Amino acid sequence: MGNDNKQTDFLAGGEQTLNNTGYMTGSLDPYSQEFVEYAAKTSGVVADIGACYGIAVIPALARGARVIAVDNEPEHLKILRSRVSKNDLPCLQCKVGTLPNEINFDNESLSAILCCRVLHLLKGEDVEKSLRNMYDWLEKNGKLFLIVDSPYARYSDKLLQEFTPIYAQRKKQGVKWPGFIPNLKYYLQEGFRRFAPEFVHLFDGDVLAEACINCGFKIEKQGFIARPDYPQSLQYDGRENAGVVALKI
Repeated sequence: MGNDNKQTDFLAGGEQTLNNTGYMTGSLDPYSQEFVEYAAKTSGVVADIGACYGIAVIPALARGARVIAVDNEPEHLKILRSRVSKNDLPCLQCKVGTLPNEINFDNESLSAILCCRVLHLLKGEDVEKSLRNMYDWLEKNGKLFLIVDSPYARYSDKLLQEFTPIYAQRKKQGVKWPGFIPNLKYYLQEGFRRFAPEFVHLFDGDVLAEACINCGFKIEKQGFIARPDYPQSLQYDGRENAGVVALKI
């Protein structure tokens, strides 16, 4: 998909991934920023699952955190390491793997986990398995920070016009995973398709929180996340992402 430094107006300062999963945003959303601040305060090890080029890892390290960066693309992690200051490198570990089956940690070995814009790339059963795994990996009172794309993520006007009402109807009917779209590229313009995965799994805060509760978590915070940092063409009405902060009890 091109070299790691390639940027386009579409990405608005973000960077294309090398594995056809979209792009890494160019700035931290409020939930990821909260993870960075929490990581700086805890004495334990934290993990960023889906770290990509280190948008959250690098500031966490700079504030004294010990971080394990996890990504399914080894080249992402090589680029991340090249961007970390020499003084912070001893506090960084890197792991290659994909949720839910290729990543493993010892039980109760992590103080916090950030999983930003990853779960919407998984099918429902894999979301559930991933959340259960993350519950096990966290120490008691450890925190999980989740950010996902919402049904109001403006990939295209067609997605909003055609799928958003479907999502609302599915949710009203009690469908467990109302935001699963097996044919994402159907909704996208030609120029966007090459950045997109085959399917996407969109969430609002309620559905994401319920999935966490079902896996044993207590919800501290949930809701939509506005993305004013996105290009205007990708913004909607402040509901572009959804987030959850959950506590292992």
